[in-house]
Amino acid sequence: AALGLAFASGVARVFGTRIGGAALFYIYYLFCGVLAGVVYCAIFPDRNVLLIGASGAISGLMGAAIRIGPGYMLPFTDRGVMGMTIAWTAINILSAFISIIPAAGTIAWEVHLIGYAIGLLTIGVWMRLFRPRFFSL
Repeated sequence: AALGLAFASGVARVFGTRIGGAALFYIYYLFCGVLAGVVYCAIFPDRNVLLIGASGAISGLMGAAIRIGPGYMLPFTDRGVMGMTIAWTAINILSAFISIIPAAGTIAWEVHLIGYAIGLLTIGVWMRLFRPRFFSL
């Protein structure tokens, strides 16, 4: 939950504090979560895994947050964007082999990567469609 808050605040800030900005943020959060789940199910239709959706949504916010610079969108080739992407990919691949919480059961770690990619790839389009006044692209 704390990880989600850390990245959510950066994304929420660019949408603004008014009700319209809060609504756009919430819709984007849901968009990332639902799309991550749908893509996961499309890629792995035969898997019998329970998907909650929050981790795909939070990972989407992570991908979006890493692209948001001070008033502009960072390119995919930015060192920070590339470094975070490599780190998040490595963490999730390792989690497939090393269980930190043994009682947790099977975790659909791939949905984290899918959600992250969705956030990374869609935040620019989202900001173009619903551009806050202070955010220039």
